[in-house]
Amino acid sequence: MSQKTDVVTGIFDACNKRDWTALARLIPDDFSFYDNTLGTGGIGPQAFVDHLKFYSARMSDDRVIDIECVESERLVTAVASSMGTHDGEDFLPGLTASGRRAGVRFVNLFRFTEQGELASYEAFWNMLTYLVELGHTTIAPSALRDMHPEVPPVEAIHYV
Repeated sequence: MSQKTDVVTGIFDACNKRDWTALARLIPDDFSFYDNTLGTGGIGPQAFVDHLKFYSARMSDDRVIDIECVESERLVTAVASSMGTHDGEDFLPGLTASGRRAGVRFVNLFRFTEQGELASYEAFWNMLTYLVELGHTTIAPSALRDMHPEVPPVEAIHYV
């Protein structure tokens, strides 16, 4: 792995260990982030730590697994899975803890400066997957078939 990929995997490792101090040390003061699904973002280490604590406050056993990183000159793209049990705070207003496990694949873009310093992060994930798996909404298998008749329906994502 390169130094940039090491930083990215270090971020995931610190999250999995709930080592918020170690995570904050990896984040520069001018680092910016944006979560496209939640429509939230911020600047700096403490704001980023608080953003990631959002997930652990809702899923105490949430873990990032199956991490694959692809690196280019100024970008590390991380494709990974997140899996946890919704046993904490409301995921969103009105979506109380269901006690059910949920998992989702996500893509994170970590951008670096020309000097190789971490500059920003952008997250993309599918909230509908979480909502279905947590029991907060349903999708009829027939609706999935109607959208993509060539693809067999998948009713839930399951990770080992």
